[in-house]
Amino acid sequence: MNGASSSKLKYQLRQCANCLKPESCNQDGERFKICSRCKITRYCDARCQKKDWPKHKRRCEMQSDLADDRDEGQIVTLPMQAVSPLLHEWLLQYRPLLCLSLLHAQGLWDHPPPAHYIFDPQVFYVKMSSAPGISTRTKARAAFRVDNAEVVPISEFRTAAITPGHRMYDRDLKVIVEDFDAHLADRVSAGQARNPNCRICMVVHSIYFHNGFAAMQFHKNWYFEDDRRTDYSQQWRPPTDDWLDFLKATVTAGKGWDRGDVRF
Repeated sequence: MNGASSSKLKYQLRQCANCLKPESCNQDGERFKICSRCKITRYCDARCQKKDWPKHKRRCEMQSDLADDRDEGQIVTLPMQAVSPLLHEWLLQYRPLLCLSLLHAQGLWDHPPPAHYIFDPQVFYVKMSSAPGISTRTKARAAFRVDNAEVVPISEFRTAAITPGHRMYDRDLKVIVEDFDAHLADRVSAGQARNPNCRICMVVHSIYFHNGFAAMQFHKNWYFEDDRRTDYSQQWRPPTDDWLDFLKATVTAGKGWDRGDVRF
């Protein structure tokens, strides 16, 4: 296929995201307008763009992130099926640090949780992204970055799972909530639900990927629970004043984290 034919086909394949009219139908040869925010989606005119905005809004945010990733060279060249085992290995490297970070985030490293935690447990929500240039040869400890981490009550997390406009919303969160409910039911049946010294928290990792063809929001959850009377977390304080800064910097360094005097 010569260059001229290839260029013509490109315009034939482009469509307005709202009315689906091909760009090649424009009699005057005028090109479709592109969304100024995501720089990917195209429209034949302003009316179609305005009409499509309610549907395009969430997709636009994801595509805007992709545009930023392209500028920074962060498109993932990793098969999606390789993500889960790589994240599992990453967690083996950083789980102790994540546990200590969530205790500092909750303010529970040196005292028992307040009574309401028994009925409204916490979620440690960790927003992550892939490391620049990640591939099948990337070591697990250097494969990801922590962009943000926060503690939210499970009640808010439940709301996020069913509210498309919520900042944490993703349809996969419903499955995670169901898993959490099943986990709590198992604790009740085992007689562990009302231990005043038990610190329980669900950790949820949310990782954004784009392999150059499709976007994907990957989630993984696991549980932290211990008896504060038998742990060693109070022996450790972040070397900086901010546990989140230390968590981000340590993970970005990509060397793992191991403290023999802190056991989980």
